[in-house]
Amino acid sequence: MDSDGIKKLAKLAKIKINSEEEEKFVNEFNQIFDFFEVLKKIPTDDVRPLTHVTATENSDVNNEVQNLSPSCTTSNIMREDEVQTSSVNRETALEAAERFGSFFKVPLVIGGDSA
Repeated sequence: MDSDGIKKLAKLAKIKINSEEEEKFVNEFNQIFDFFEVLKKIPTDDVRPLTHVTATENSDVNNEVQNLSPSCTTSNIMREDEVQTSSVNRETALEAAERFGSFFKVPLVIGGDSA
């Protein structure tokens, strides 16, 4: 990653960074990419693929995971849903830079008409 790449990421993220931050991000991204190179060298030939990390106990998916990789069996901790009233949408819509009724109005990101 170089300065141009960081500038492009900052532009896409719509954030302003100064030259000091730019240099810091170049170094941090390169450290991350270097670590990926280390991970690529780890031998994984004998590692069974993980098919699903959120299988619930006694489910078909969990049984499949158990067969492939017994040490990777997990279960979800679920809670009961509680119906509550909320004014979060109204409150947050009031803080939006632009809105259409109670909806956020955001700039067009992916092609199409900007209606």
